[in-house]
This record gives sequence, C-alpha cells and structure tokens, in this order.
Amino acid sequence: MAALVFLDATEHQQLKHHQQARYQVNQQRHCLPVVLSEFVAASASLPLVFIKDADSGIFRSCVLTGLTPGQNLCTNGSDWFDYEPKVMWHQPLMAVAQRKGGYAIAVEQPHPQISDVNGQPLFDGLQATPYLEQLSQLAIQWQKETEQ
Repeated sequence: MAALVFLDATEHQQLKHHQQARYQVNQQRHCLPVVLSEFVAASASLPLVFIKDADSGIFRSCVLTGLTPGQNLCTNGSDWFDYEPKVMWHQPLMAVAQRKGGYAIAVEQPHPQISDVNGQPLFDGLQATPYLEQLSQLAIQWQKETEQ
C-alpha cells in the first residue's frame, strides 16, 4: 500500500520522476479530479461531473475519461488523446499545507512514476533540481485551487 512521505534531500537524493509514465498510471482511471481553472478547457472535450466523497460528504469536481471503473478512453497507456488534467503533471507529488503557513512537498511511495533508475532527478546533491521546483509549483498551485 502506498504511503505519503515528505521529500527530504538527504533521504531521497537518488529519486527520479518518470513523467511519461503518467499515461500508464492513469490508464485504469475512469475519472480524474480537476480544479476550477480547468473547467472551460476540460469540459470542451470531456464530461465534467461532481462526485460526492463518501467519507467527507464533500463534492469533488472530476472529468470522466471512461464510462465504467477501470476504463479510460483517453489513453492507450503511452499517449493521451484529450484534455489532460493538471493533476497528472505533478502526480505523485502533493503539496501539504503546513500549520505555520506554506507547503511541504510529499510523494506517494511506492509509485510507478518514482524510482532510482528512470526519469528526471529530483535532487542534485542536497539541492532541489529545477525539475523538482517546477513539479512543486504545479502541486502547490493545484492544492491552493482545491482549497478554494
């Protein structure tokens, strides 16, 4: 089972993110979350729906990529054919709001897009790479929009 782990330059120096694997990771997902800024672009090519979270009772905005669970008509596993939701660009990285303000970046582990072998490095020594900075900004922006 996957766990959310805060990124740490010392512990995760070797981690790499494989962006292209996002298509394969999402191949079985029939709906994906979207945020308000995506509504116009997303709804131009995919049905926009609101799904009630069974635990919290909160409605979440999503696009349907298939008609039944396990079906995604937008990908063949190596390419995407319609609007690509923003969440796919930073997954499995997530921004977590901190009590004192700001955000910390966490990663789902294990995850098919994260390895020590394939992909773009997240750290260069103890420094975040520009690639990680870009993913982090995408994750933070997405999180801010979900909080609105």
